Amino acid sequence: MPSIDESYLGNPLLKKANTQIEFTPEQVLEFGRCIQDPVYFAENYIKIVTLDKGLQPFKMYDFQRRMLRSFHDNRFNICKLPRQCGKMLALDTPLPTKEGWTTIEKVQVGDIIFGKDGKPTTVIDKSPIQFIDSYEIEFENGEKVKCCGQHLWEVSHINWKGRKRVITTNELIRLRKKIRCIAPFYVDVNESIETEEKDLPIDPYTLGVFIANGHLSKAMIFGYSDFLDDIIKNIKFPLTKKVKRRNANIWEYYFETFVPKLRELGLCDDNRRIPMSYFRASTEQRVELLRGIMDAKGVVDKDIVCKFRTDDEIFIEEVKHLLSSLGIKYRTHYINAHLFGRKKIELLFTTCKYSLFKKYEKQKKQNRCSNHDKNYKLFIHKIRKIPTEPMQCISVDNDDHLFLCSKSFIPTHNSTTVVSYLLHFAVFNENVNIAILANKLSTARDLLGKLQTAYENLPKWLQQGVLSWNKGSLELENGSKIHAASTSASSVRGGTYNIIFLDEFAFVQNSVADQFFSSVYPTITSGKSSKVIIVSTPKGMNHFYRLWVDAIRKKNNYIATEVHWRDVPGRDDEFKRDTIKNTSESQWKQEFECVTFDSQVEILENGEIKQIDIGQLYKNLLE
Repeated sequence: MPSIDESYLGNPLLKKANTQIEFTPEQVLEFGRCIQDPVYFAENYIKIVTLDKGLQPFKMYDFQRRMLRSFHDNRFNICKLPRQCGKMLALDTPLPTKEGWTTIEKVQVGDIIFGKDGKPTTVIDKSPIQFIDSYEIEFENGEKVKCCGQHLWEVSHINWKGRKRVITTNELIRLRKKIRCIAPFYVDVNESIETEEKDLPIDPYTLGVFIANGHLSKAMIFGYSDFLDDIIKNIKFPLTKKVKRRNANIWEYYFETFVPKLRELGLCDDNRRIPMSYFRASTEQRVELLRGIMDAKGVVDKDIVCKFRTDDEIFIEEVKHLLSSLGIKYRTHYINAHLFGRKKIELLFTTCKYSLFKKYEKQKKQNRCSNHDKNYKLFIHKIRKIPTEPMQCISVDNDDHLFLCSKSFIPTHNSTTVVSYLLHFAVFNENVNIAILANKLSTARDLLGKLQTAYENLPKWLQQGVLSWNKGSLELENGSKIHAASTSASSVRGGTYNIIFLDEFAFVQNSVADQFFSSVYPTITSGKSSKVIIVSTPKGMNHFYRLWVDAIRKKNNYIATEVHWRDVPGRDDEFKRDTIKNTSESQWKQEFECVTFDSQVEILENGEIKQIDIGQLYKNLLE
């Protein structure tokens, strides 16, 4: 490993520019062989996020070798690929929805769940169920998530100076062993989920007070009068009776008109539960609910830490749920394990996002809270191998592909990529410009991130020194530059590029795709060796479809490479049956057979209008 002086910005995995490396005779031979053969380079030195093993040496299938050699030998390539498998979670993994909860197993394509930013996001894809190597990740708050080895997480580490990386569970395990540091890896705490304001039968503050510290069957709260004064003035039901207890300065406050409302919600002394409608109310309504709970039974200690204590294990889980829905990190503390025959559980948290009290003295203390960045980081405590169990993956329609899972609303990820040829081209050619373009900027940057991960895992004698390195671009000392952008008419206008890589081009809007090619064609033709690589799963009859059909019919200069779903080892008739069972036949035909067969269109044939499905039309055009 290089010294700090030889590392780029302190990253021991990267060589900085002008670092001298003394090659052994064997390394000289290897370097030459890698230059000549991109397949050899990829299989022996590239580490990528693979389909089944996470971060592994790139042991390619035959169709991948065929694609790589075509990229190397030809200027224009277009590849039609079936859908890849996703990154899997256990079937019982909870997913928050607008109505409450579902699971990975029960969620359906089209359902609405939540992204890391708290915004609703739509489930757009769901994989077949698979039995696959399984792991359990435990976070510092005690929450556990079961996932596969290749599941992707957006994580960071104190040594990375705020830079985030999307890595697999397997890579996370490897890095935890490799990076010897007390501070663990972490994921960002989610934002508050965005839900609409609801018409609730009891205002949230009042409900919070009574559930936390009230006699529900009598609609009564009790305590010292000076303690309750600030609370009572915020309760929106009339006080009907006030009684002083004997031999104590304790008062009972009765709100008897409140009893029918409590019964309407099914609440009683034996059922202190927060109704789901309150968990999915607006952010302000949920904050009001938390204020009621904290005013009634919460404290702020001398260290300016908010605490809530109870011996009700189910209610403590509900308060955790409430905190997580607001994006507030918490810790759980068990105290006086058998006090009065029942153990006490304490939640500890610190936040500057919200004022959590209406009681002046408590809020005055909370106002002194430090806005430390650790309050926004959820640290990974343990990762352990567990017995293999069935798992499934979903994809969501948002920019970062992140969605919330588990009762603690932990952000998780899904993504795939192919990077080996671009990396080979950048390392072994001088002064080349490469553009990675996708239908969304975040997807393009994710692709660049995978390339950067592969680069970091190259031996130092194969690396070029790094001049710049960020989430949108990189530059090497040999003059090679790579940048990521969304596919648009202006994304590469005015530049000169040696390779333009278009990912999932079929998912770019037709108008954008047409404008892009009108704009980029002069860029492509400005050199005699510029390359264009287009890779996509088909999606109807669009610009990608036209390029593909013309390539098959030799009407353009693109070399067409088609990958059949059976080309992927492990995919057989049983895989097909399971996929159709868990999705639909039309979805299978588009994403694995690579054409959309079911949509009907009208054509004019011999003066007669006929209906034909796109699949048959596609076949006819190729004949």
